[in-house]
Formats: sequence, C-alpha cells, structure tokens
Amino acid sequence: MNVLKTCSYIFIAFFASVLLFYNCASKVPPSGGPRDTIPPKLIYSNPKHQSTNVHTRVYEFNFDERIQLKNINKELIITPRIDFDYDIKYGKTSFILVFDENFKDSVTYTFNFREAIQDLTEGNPTEDNKFTFSTGPFLDSISVEGHVINLMTNDSLKDVTIGLFPIEDTVTIFTGSPYYFNETDEEGYYKIENIKNGKYLLYAFTDKNKNLKLDTKNEAYGWVTDTLDLNENLKEVNIKLYNLDLRLFRNVSNTPSGKNFDLNFNKYVTDFSISPLDSAITVFANLVKENKSIRIYQTFEQTDSTGIYYHAYDSVSNELADTIWVKFLDSGRKPEEFNFSITPKNSEDILEYFEAEIKTNKPVVSVSSDSILFRVDTVTISRLTSDDQLEENKHHNQFHIYFNLSKGRVDSVSALLDSLRQGTLNEQVKEDSLASLAGGNTKKKTIKQANQVIQTKGLHLYLGKGSFVSVENDTSARQAVNYKFIKPEEYGSIKGKVVSNDKSYILQLLDKQNKVAKETHTNNTFNFSHIKPGEYKLRVLIDENKNGVWDLGNMESNQPPEPVYFYVSPDGHQWITVRANWEITDLSIE
Repeated sequence: MNVLKTCSYIFIAFFASVLLFYNCASKVPPSGGPRDTIPPKLIYSNPKHQSTNVHTRVYEFNFDERIQLKNINKELIITPRIDFDYDIKYGKTSFILVFDENFKDSVTYTFNFREAIQDLTEGNPTEDNKFTFSTGPFLDSISVEGHVINLMTNDSLKDVTIGLFPIEDTVTIFTGSPYYFNETDEEGYYKIENIKNGKYLLYAFTDKNKNLKLDTKNEAYGWVTDTLDLNENLKEVNIKLYNLDLRLFRNVSNTPSGKNFDLNFNKYVTDFSISPLDSAITVFANLVKENKSIRIYQTFEQTDSTGIYYHAYDSVSNELADTIWVKFLDSGRKPEEFNFSITPKNSEDILEYFEAEIKTNKPVVSVSSDSILFRVDTVTISRLTSDDQLEENKHHNQFHIYFNLSKGRVDSVSALLDSLRQGTLNEQVKEDSLASLAGGNTKKKTIKQANQVIQTKGLHLYLGKGSFVSVENDTSARQAVNYKFIKPEEYGSIKGKVVSNDKSYILQLLDKQNKVAKETHTNNTFNFSHIKPGEYKLRVLIDENKNGVWDLGNMESNQPPEPVYFYVSPDGHQWITVRANWEITDLSIE
C-alpha cells in the first residue's frame, strides 16, 4: 500500500514537472483582440504649438504611446527653408530636435512631419503632424492652395513639390530650395500656410531626386506666370505640369562609330540638317542612340577629313550650327541590322482608303515599288500605281503609303502570276511574290492552288525581300502584314461642335492610354467615326499664334505653353463612353 502511494506520488510529481517544463519552453503570446489603429497623440511640446516670441534651438515632443521615427530627415519639411542642420535625440515616447543655429527673427515657421512619427506596434502615423511657431510677436497667416494636374492628360498628380520663392530671392528653382514649400496629396491638392506677406513666384515640380531643385532632364514642372502679391489668402491657384528639357543644348563630342561618324549631343535632337562643304558629295545621316546622336554614313571616297556643316534643334527650338571635320576609319565592326516597322500594325482594322507609315532604322537609298504588293480579299492583287503615293521624308528613313482601295484598278491573281512569270518584275521580286502567293513552292503549286491559299477577307500588304535598300547596302527582309476591313456595326461615333473665340486649334480624341485616336484641325463641327468601343477624352490644343502647331513655351523666358482644354460633361465627367453601333451626337465643347 505504501509502495503504491509512493509510486503514485512519484508519477504525479514527474507529470507536473514535465507539464511545467513544456509550458516554460513553449511560451505563446495571447491571441485575439482588435488591431491597434489609433495613431500616437501629442500630449506635450516645448515650446507649445502656435507659440510666439520663440527663441530656442531645442524643440521637445512627447506622445501618449511608444513611437518610432521613420525617415524623419526626408519626411520632415520645415518652411520657410533653413540653411542649417539639426540633431535628433530619441526617447521611448518622445524625441527632441536640436538645431545648429537660431531661427530668423520675426518669422513664422512650420514643421510638417508628414508620416515621420508612427506608433511602434502598427506604424500608424500621427494625424496632427504640423507644428507652427513664430520668432516674432504674431503668426503669419497667409495661405495659397490649389490643384496640380498633368497639362496633357488632365490627371491629378500626387507627391508634387509646390514652392514659393520671394521675388527678391537670389535663389532660383534651379539653384536652391523654395522658401516655402509643401507637397500635393492623393487628389493633387496642395496648401502652403503661414506665409509672410510679400511678392512670390510659384512653381511646381516632381522632384524625383528629392533635392528640392528642378532638374528638367527628368522632372515634370509647371509655374504661375504672374507674380503673386500675397496680402490675402489665395484659392484655386492651379498649376499644370509637363515635361520639357531646358538644359543648355550642347554638342558634347564627335567620334567615329565603326565605319561611320557620330555627332553626339547632351539631349534629345528633334530635327537636323547636314550639308557637305564639297557640293559634289552626297551625305546620308540619321538620328541614333535615342535621338541624341546624328550618324553620318560612309558613302563616299575619302582621302582626308571632309567638312560637314550641320544644324541641330532641341525640343525648345534651341539651335546649334557648326562646321565639323569628319574622318572615317577602317573598322571590322558589323553594321547594325537593317529593319523597319509598319503602322498600322498587323491585324488592325482599316478603312478603304489605306495609309501606312514605314519607319526604317537607317536611311534608304532605293525603294523597289514593284516589290510592294497588295491583295484585297480573295481574288484581287495590285501593285502601287501612279494613283497611289509613296512619300519619303528628307532623311530617307520614313515612308508614307497612300493606297486607295476604291479605285477598282487591281489585277487578278492569274494576271499577276503571269506577269511575274514573264519577267516584268525583277528576279528577286518574282521569286518572292510567286512563293508568297502560291504558298511557298512555286514549282509545285498551280494558279488554282494559289487562289485557294489566299481565300482570306481583308487587305494583305506584302513587302518582298529587297523592297528597301539601306545606305549600308543591306536589304530589308520579306514581310507580310494582314489587315481587316472595318465593320461599321462594331464601332461607334462622336459628333458635336466647338464653341470658341480662338480661330486656330487642334481637337483630339484620346484613348485610355492618352494616345491620340482621332484628330481634326479648326472645325466648328466634328464627326469622329469608326471609334473602337471604350473610354475617351476630348482635348483641345489652342494655336494662339496661328503657326499651325501647338507650342510648348519656355519657362526661362516665362513663356507658358499654349492653352490646353479638356471636355467636361455637365455632370463633371471627362470620360466619354463609346459603344459599338452607337452614335453620340450634339456634344458641345465650349
């Protein structure tokens, strides 16, 4: 009996010890309970918010819970700007800012912490994140507010820096940070508060590198052309942003590139012209390297350097003109592969009056129009004729094809095959065309079989091998592009009128990607037909100087871009829904 009791006690003690060990070794935090969504609250600051006559370098902030400071050096915006640094001393529920120098006398300052102050557990940022004080007897109270939008799309822009510069300030948007500044919110809204009375220049820019200076190479920007005389609060001071590189246009180097020669620039070249000093020489040139270089091709014999006079233009119409001396070098480098692109692309819908844009990556020295064939539906084939047009640009790298399908001047498959066999076309075109029409094997396929191969509705554009010969004597590859004819019942249309005092403008229909789908020039009434179902905007570009184009302006000369307007419906919507087999009429753009 005693032995049994003793064994029982031992077992109980052993079990209890195991249970105790298990509980100690596998501690699990209690589960459940709502997630903390309450942000930290400021319970004490020294000096107090909105204090006046403040003269201290030390600013203390205490909160009702444990906090963390996240990217405070980036998040904290101090306005007006200061030219000295500060240190941060951390506590569990507090922090202290210690500045290296005194603040200016009789100025109202604002600390905007944005999302720098967060609770420790969930990262909830403070809601009341602005702290204001004055080093003088009163707080400045002037404010400016408005919205920032994209000039060309009318979309609201968030995280854009808005900056005020005193008119007498020697610091500019290119050389230093604004005196007062803030950022736009999710809706593109901004507000700068506690501004001292005075005259200011107002700018907005995306500030991608966060240095509070404008870099027009990579950053969009906009500005208010008039000086703001701030003696009262201003609302709806809206700014439109766009991209335009204002850097000085420079020719940075001129160097051989393989067998050719490149003129290199620091920014995008929009247009150029090349003229040899020796009029007996023909020069071919092309834009390469993302349009930042003009490539001169070796197309003539050279015993010494050749003088070349060039003009180059950038996006703000700055011009460079100079004479350079070109010297070609022997090189074993293979030339860039010759290729081209076609617009509209394969499988797109087209109208009966067909237009295509062909762009090549090198200048073209010859075009074989006999190699360019069209097949319409099932039994008609045609070449380019005098009724059609094949236009090329001045640089010989872009070709525009006009092909009127309603002319009815097409040949039968049989007639075309006969002409090909009789040698009326060159041998390469003959081989390519027969192979294409007969399905790839001209010896084994009959005309009847060829007809069976091409029983496809639509337009088929065929460019045989060697349709284009480049300046480097390489030829274009064979390419076939198939198009479908538009079925009107699958498309919609928009009709309306433009009510404007402006005598010259461009009306554009933009798709969801803000690409131009349709366009017309200075028409009081418009009819955009054959529109694919989807969402669209209407944009009006005003040609104020009546030069036939829309001008971008130039901030350095305080010349704003010409006006841009968007259609907004009576209920405040800018998107227009186009449906298949549906006509929108009586739209009025005022």
